[in-house]
Amino acid sequence: MRPAPASRGAAKSRGVPPWLIGAAIAVVLIGGGAFAYFKFFSSAPQPETAAVAPASESALPAADTPRSTDAAADSAADAAAMADEAQAQMLEPLAGADAAAPAPVEAASALEPAAAAPPPVDPTLRIASDLVRKGERAYSRGDYDAAVRQANSALDAHAGYVPAVKLMRRAYAAQKKAEEQRAEQERLAAAEQARIAAEQAAAQAPKPDDVYDQRAHSECAPGLFGKACRRKVRAQVCAGVEPGAPGSTVCANKN
Repeated sequence: MRPAPASRGAAKSRGVPPWLIGAAIAVVLIGGGAFAYFKFFSSAPQPETAAVAPASESALPAADTPRSTDAAADSAADAAAMADEAQAQMLEPLAGADAAAPAPVEAASALEPAAAAPPPVDPTLRIASDLVRKGERAYSRGDYDAAVRQANSALDAHAGYVPAVKLMRRAYAAQKKAEEQRAEQERLAAAEQARIAAEQAAAQAPKPDDVYDQRAHSECAPGLFGKACRRKVRAQVCAGVEPGAPGSTVCANKN
């Protein structure tokens, strides 16, 4: 039996839309999940809160602490104050001694190392310096041998001492120059002595005129017979005689 068309439209208008039903189901699921989540975490133990709670409870003073505890604390405080006062009285002389002591800055400066102190002098340098000074005095006197000896001694005392090396170079140079001058003076002196000896020998030697007279009288006949002989003697006597030499008038005579 079919319903009438009017009653079918009324039943359709009274039905619930499907999307509304789906939304209601989703809301129920989300609400149930949220309830279960908060229920789980709210029921879990919280160690931090449990650990802090006893400490906070222990920090609070007990309401029923007996009065005897306060009295003992007061007595301990009085004893500590008396001990502090006695210690202060014992430290008063030490405080006066500290006031009379020098300033901390002075003590610190006394303990500081002497950073500006010069390094120790090498004794060999002093010895070498004294020897060089002696060598310089000898050099100024012209005693170059002594200057060289002093420089060598200074180098033996302190190897590589620069002033000693310079002194030795100057002394050697001056010594060489002095030796050259001495050799030149000796050469000139020898030449002068030779000249003087030659002059003396020439002065002591017989003159050509004397030699000619002696030989002409002893070897040649007088007069015309001895003329050729005398000419021969004159040639022998005058050989090598410079013209105009003293005592050589026979050499200038051609007859």
